[in-house]
Amino acid sequence: GTTRIVAVGLGDTAAVSVPIADAGATLRPLSPVHGTAALQSDGSVALTWIRRARGAWLWLDGVDAPLNEEFERWEIAVGEPTAPVLRWQTTSATLTVTAAQIATLPTGAPHYFTVRQIGRNAASKPLRIEFPA
Repeated sequence: GTTRIVAVGLGDTAAVSVPIADAGATLRPLSPVHGTAALQSDGSVALTWIRRARGAWLWLDGVDAPLNEEFERWEIAVGEPTAPVLRWQTTSATLTVTAAQIATLPTGAPHYFTVRQIGRNAASKPLRIEFPA
């Protein structure tokens, strides 16, 4: 909130100062994309998503893009990550939520999952995945 950019041009008599919006955004991993939630025959929900990484824009060899993080870790929550009803962590871009876990959700609980990549400096912005119908 206090980081600012200050500039003085050749013809300026005074410096111009502006705050930096979202300072540290370049340290945050990119948010995951293409999230899916599939209801399984046993009542569980299989979640999948695609990870993204800065600097890995080309798909040169047909395998996953390099992670550009020291480790792969994901945080999945029911509802917003700041106030989750349930929360899990995984090291792959998939999670199966059991029918028993879904049955423990309180009435009125949010009907969506959020997925964030946990990076070395920050967590990504969340991907929202709706509960399957």
